Amino acid sequence: METQGSMLSIKMACLQHHDTISGIWRSQQLVGRSSVGNLLLAGAILVSGESYMRVKSMFDAFGLVVFGQGTYYDLQKRWLFPAIHQHWEMEKEMVMRTLQTRTKSLTLLGDGQCDSPGFSAKYGTYTIADEESKKIVDFELVQLGEPGVHT
Repeated sequence: METQGSMLSIKMACLQHHDTISGIWRSQQLVGRSSVGNLLLAGAILVSGESYMRVKSMFDAFGLVVFGQGTYYDLQKRWLFPAIHQHWEMEKEMVMRTLQTRTKSLTLLGDGQCDSPGFSAKYGTYTIADEESKKIVDFELVQLGEPGVHT
């Protein structure tokens, strides 16, 4: 018996050494070499806005097994960020098509944010939204101090 993050694997073997009865039972399906539960949990942590360490502390308090912080960042990089990016590109394309077919005038709203209370700002975001649909048309993440970027 072993765990891989939140997945439990049990190696089974026939006491009579029959090959057809041996194997590995897993509590979760695999996507590549990653368990689905680990991927879903990493996604839930990411979209909740909570930090990995706070979630891990909660799991520890309940005596639950969870993957390490390195695995969390690996799952983000390998699966979650590409999926979010792909969804954003599809959404942005749909919004642009909708705006291009609109017959009445278009009003775009823009807003920039470049600091958080108690922190020294290193990055800033600028977001443009359509007033009527309230949909985000585009956004940029910029590193403050780059040429052409002013706060």
